[in-house]
Amino acid sequence: MKRILFFLLLILSINICSIATEYIVYVPNTQNENFIKSNIDVKNKSIDNICEELGYSPLLYYTWFTKDYKTTICFKILSMDIICVITTSYKDTILPLTEIEKILMNNNYDYNKAYNTSNREKNLNEGISKRLLNKSFIESIIHKKIADNKLVDNTNGYTYTFEGDYMVSYISNDGLIGYAKELKDTDLFNIIKTNAEKYNTAEKAVVDEINMQFEYMAKINMQYLSLAKSDKYNYNYALLYIDFYKPRILMSDFVKIIHDSAEVLKITPNITILKYNFNYYSFDKDKILYKIE
Repeated sequence: MKRILFFLLLILSINICSIATEYIVYVPNTQNENFIKSNIDVKNKSIDNICEELGYSPLLYYTWFTKDYKTTICFKILSMDIICVITTSYKDTILPLTEIEKILMNNNYDYNKAYNTSNREKNLNEGISKRLLNKSFIESIIHKKIADNKLVDNTNGYTYTFEGDYMVSYISNDGLIGYAKELKDTDLFNIIKTNAEKYNTAEKAVVDEINMQFEYMAKINMQYLSLAKSDKYNYNYALLYIDFYKPRILMSDFVKIIHDSAEVLKITPNITILKYNFNYYSFDKDKILYKIE
């Protein structure tokens, strides 16, 4: 809870000096790999102010905090390249890179946890819309050259497309998006993938099914999520969402979600009733779900 509150304060641009007055900002030394004490005056400045002074808008960096909150490290998006270290724990003119590495290790820094898929895609989407992601910046953080207006980023799992000097789009290298990409190396992902492979033979269809399940999972209230583990749902989050929220979904989409396994009880010009998992799903003349019993 303390971490959440602290993060919210930073997001709201609370002045650093209101938290502590002895913060020092270290920036990369252009002569070697160590960091040097900057002349930035932190008084009445937020982290956003400091990074903007260093040439980075809020959409071009992410922050990470030590367990004791005495040190904040600002990284360039899509990378572990450090913009600055803001700390009360050091006073020397030089902050060795080895010391920063020790800070990261002792505080269990994990790139994928500190900067998850949702944040990466938010930065990409907003960076594209605001024309912030130019070629030189992307090449500098991915450490690869753009060829034929394309750049494959294997670290983050995307391929970027450029027009002129700016990124205009990106695609996921494995087809996974959002939570599906973020939770790829988990037991939950493997269960959903196994289920998808039972009903789909084409790789794209499997990926689409996985993405769909995670998209629906993200919409479900936390208190209902555990129900997906039951035999009734067998990790079909899409069906769980339909049963609890009763969206006006097309019958064709519903049938895909349950893999064509419903029993047809009634078909007339005005109504179609399907039975599945002890529930009765009624669709109107436009084949839109309007009642579940």
